[in-house]
Amino acid sequence: MLRQHRSLQEQQQQQQQQQPISDELPLSDVNLVVLTDVHSWIAGHERHEPWMNVNYGDVLAFYQHLKEQIRISQQPIDLFMVMNGDFMDGTGLSTVPPKYLTPLLEEMPFAIINLGNHELYDDKTVDWIRQDFIPHWHGNYLTSNTLVAATGEPLGNRYTYLRGEYSTLLVFGFLYNFQDYCPSTVVE
Repeated sequence: MLRQHRSLQEQQQQQQQQQPISDELPLSDVNLVVLTDVHSWIAGHERHEPWMNVNYGDVLAFYQHLKEQIRISQQPIDLFMVMNGDFMDGTGLSTVPPKYLTPLLEEMPFAIINLGNHELYDDKTVDWIRQDFIPHWHGNYLTSNTLVAATGEPLGNRYTYLRGEYSTLLVFGFLYNFQDYCPSTVVE
């Protein structure tokens, strides 16, 4: 009886995995899962916004599930995960420099990361990001209009190509007309 129960349970799991992508979540040829303005709340933010409370584990599980559903569907669909900046300021993980936060972010499967204004408030944060964080992303840390003041060179890359299985995207990482940046940077 126990063996039959496990077999039935395994069959149900297999059927759930083979179900087509939900009609409730329409997908296109190219799809982005975008995180923005997390402000170091990687474990969620229940106290302030309970209706939006998810943690990085939830986001990662959603992304992996969606990716698996796309694979099972055998449809020509690309999926990319994007961090749209502002990972600084919010919890104790957001130290200056962010030496405790960035190793956690490096575990996420981000295709690209854009610079947010909260990363530009302190020179020590900028230096840490330049030396210890940007190299991890192999050209996919984007700062299209944010420069190192001393050299005039972009802090990260101005653009990159995201190459999926079925598509190639030219992507930029512009920051709005931000004026309150630290002395080591310039926003054009």
